Amino acid sequence: MKLGIIQGRLSHPREGHQTTSIKWKTEIEEAISLGLNHVEWIIDTDTLLSNPLLLGEVPDILFNNISSVCLDNIVDKRIFEYEFFDENIIDVCKKLDNVGFRKVTLPILEESRVEKDGDLGYLCRNLTRVCELFPNFRFFIECDNNSKTVNTILDSHNNLNATYDTGNITAMNFDHDMYISEIGDKIKNVHLKDRQKNSGKSLGMFKGDTHFDSIFQKLSEVGYDGIFTLQMARGIPGSEKETIMNYTETFRRLYERYF
Repeated sequence: MKLGIIQGRLSHPREGHQTTSIKWKTEIEEAISLGLNHVEWIIDTDTLLSNPLLLGEVPDILFNNISSVCLDNIVDKRIFEYEFFDENIIDVCKKLDNVGFRKVTLPILEESRVEKDGDLGYLCRNLTRVCELFPNFRFFIECDNNSKTVNTILDSHNNLNATYDTGNITAMNFDHDMYISEIGDKIKNVHLKDRQKNSGKSLGMFKGDTHFDSIFQKLSEVGYDGIFTLQMARGIPGSEKETIMNYTETFRRLYERYF
């Protein structure tokens, strides 16, 4: 099982709840020491101009332990405005290209969710433009729209794949079996998160409505061989390592049951 964490999960909340933590290098090294496969790097609005990855401060040796860079700075209703799109996606990709990192996750959800047909067309055209500007990049779309809309987005370009967030799909009250059946071959990353239906809160292990057994069984049936990324509730501050170890042990057992 290729299991990792979202950035910030091995750091105290005051150092970065889910963002580039102050001790980002230590966090990656600690993740490796725990037997984790990767860390998904976070860029948000607060760190957009000072992020160490964009400034070329991350050693090349650590690149292999970063699965992708998630642009949380685009979770904004202005995503459908031309200037905002270019400043927050294209300009960031230019900086990433300069430092040699070319795997990017684009969260199209919450404030940036597609709500209108016009927005969908605009998004698809601009994603195609980004893919053509950066042909050596791999882009992962994290979206909480219905599977038909997600497929329309992913079909915009061959360089687009899906990040499947288990908690977000639960919160939107979609059927996981049907959803995975319809986009399964395009999923390359699975965010492991537990949420309640119609609720925004992320919860601890098996305290929400996310049925991980059926999800893992379905992922196995469609031949999923991508990565898994822990994005569960943080737990008690100061016990980050123990929390991640507990999650890791539980999900590895679940993986072995179905794969």
